Amino acid sequence: MRRCLVCAAMLCLIIMMGCSENERKENQENELTKEKEGQTASRGETTSLENEKVDIILYFSNRQTGKMTAEKRQVGRAAVLESAEKTIINELIRGPSEETNTGIIPEGTKLLSVKKDNRTVIVDFSKEFENNHPGGSTAEMLTIYSIVNSLTELKEVERVQFLIEGEKKAQYKGHYRFDAPFERNISLVEADKNN
Repeated sequence: MRRCLVCAAMLCLIIMMGCSENERKENQENELTKEKEGQTASRGETTSLENEKVDIILYFSNRQTGKMTAEKRQVGRAAVLESAEKTIINELIRGPSEETNTGIIPEGTKLLSVKKDNRTVIVDFSKEFENNHPGGSTAEMLTIYSIVNSLTELKEVERVQFLIEGEKKAQYKGHYRFDAPFERNISLVEADKNN
């Protein structure tokens, strides 16, 4: 009789151990499934962010009027969330999409860095920004304020400080003081024909 009880107790113990092992495996499988679902969801969020577009405003020189004109452009939300300032400058480097407009950043210019200090954006360009610029007060003004006005479309930006190869320059191409930040100048922009 004792043997039967001992055997029954051992059988129960073995069954319970088997059940707890099965439960453990089941829990592990459930955790893995949840993890995979979470990864898929976060990947889905990233993919949808990459596919989402937002509008930015860029300023270029208008060939016909000699003034600046605004171009609305759609860019990826993910890039803007990473760095709206960098996205805007890279789009200015790409140039205008409208035929009547002309690019304002000299050919070969590279963006070395862009960072924010309070409400000032500090933009560091390669030496081509200075070396490949044609010069002249109007061309200089359009180059400077196309960048400044484009960046100050962002609510949190009030000023833009330029650097060339990491250094402040006293002047750009001889007509404008270049070692202090520039503020928005909308008087250089042609009036919107739709208003």
